Amino acid sequence: MSQEPFVSMIVGILFWASIILSLVMSAIGAFRRSWLHIVLAAVAAAPSAWYLSNYPLLRFCAPAIPVFYLAAAVATRGRSRWLPWLLLLPPAAIYTWLVLVVVAP
Repeated sequence: MSQEPFVSMIVGILFWASIILSLVMSAIGAFRRSWLHIVLAAVAAAPSAWYLSNYPLLRFCAPAIPVFYLAAAVATRGRSRWLPWLLLLPPAAIYTWLVLVVVAP
């Protein structure tokens, strides 16, 4: 009996969980202006970004997802309230596109 379907299911669950966790943590961090929440979101997004970098269309922009999170964490230290939100838009857009591609094949 092969364990490949089980491993595939676990990877899928962890993949989507890390995406949801990173989006929720980054939104909390931007709302509270907490750089720590956004850094934790970057750590949570790193495995999914690494996995997405194997997809040909996202090969060059997927590794930048944690970088955008870290830039937003740095931006929370400044006076601007909109800059962290602006820096969180590209990861949210990539993840939204991914959901649309997966849900509506």
